[in-house]
Amino acid sequence: MATYYQISLDEIEQLLVDQLGFQKLPAEATTGCEAVYGLRLKTSVPITCRVYTSITEGETEAREVGSDAIRVVLVSKDLDGKIVPLAKAKRVHRVEGWRQNLINRIEQIQTTIKRCPRCGGVLRERTNRFKKTKFYGCLKYPECRYTEDVK
Repeated sequence: MATYYQISLDEIEQLLVDQLGFQKLPAEATTGCEAVYGLRLKTSVPITCRVYTSITEGETEAREVGSDAIRVVLVSKDLDGKIVPLAKAKRVHRVEGWRQNLINRIEQIQTTIKRCPRCGGVLRERTNRFKKTKFYGCLKYPECRYTEDVK
């Protein structure tokens, strides 16, 4: 088991903002007591790589195991302007190699973007309501009804 490493908010911001070009998002982008950073990807469809962290200002002690991970998520907006997740990476734990682990997750998740061959939009993994099977559907639904099976 890896040893816990205390990460400061300054260390997170130095990596994400100063080195990788992320921006700290306003508090309304958060789902709780966490900081969120976003980087708009250079794609024809608006996709943002978001990093969520429970590391906050003035944090002085560790959280319970499993509740303190850093998460990387790709998001976009549907036709109604609602933010929808496209992909999630494996969590980054607070261990000595967290910086490289976070960089690896950010790079890996960006390769998961699937494009719609019909309209050029983005495909998102969805679940069939009746059969409970997974498939990819275009974010531009109902304008574009392209789907493909998850393999």
